[in-house]
Amino acid sequence: PAWYPTTAPVNFEELKGIPLIWEAYGRFVEQNLPEKPLLITEAGAGGLFGHHGPTDVKWTEEYQSLLMQMHWLSIATNPKVAGLALWQFADIPIDRMASDEEQRPRGLNNKGVVGLTRLPKVAYHAIRLLRQRKPGQYFGLILPPEDSDRLTGIFKV
Repeated sequence: PAWYPTTAPVNFEELKGIPLIWEAYGRFVEQNLPEKPLLITEAGAGGLFGHHGPTDVKWTEEYQSLLMQMHWLSIATNPKVAGLALWQFADIPIDRMASDEEQRPRGLNNKGVVGLTRLPKVAYHAIRLLRQRKPGQYFGLILPPEDSDRLTGIFKV
């Protein structure tokens, strides 16, 4: 949710719905497969390495970070979900015959939390901070200062 189609503008209502989606999946598994854990094996968004801008613009590192944080926080606060594997660790080249510049800018799958040369993106730092959080520490979205006021309250569980 909140990523595809990649050419559509950011939809904050979709973004706000991420916790509800994982809650619904959790309920489904709990009711239909109670002996099985729910592991989310693919969640993420693209961010062009070094492309910075407003959090409400797709392909910026800031939007990638926001979307990935929404998934992480939604799952970390949901006891029905056993874990999350972010999609993906590093940007990688793609077959240009199989995809175009609109879907895969720069000829890459840009969904890594680190770039092609393994330098960290904004999302990497945000997820690292959330994962290393100690009990009683701040638990919520890590946003650029210019976005903190207008996006306050977007994550609700």
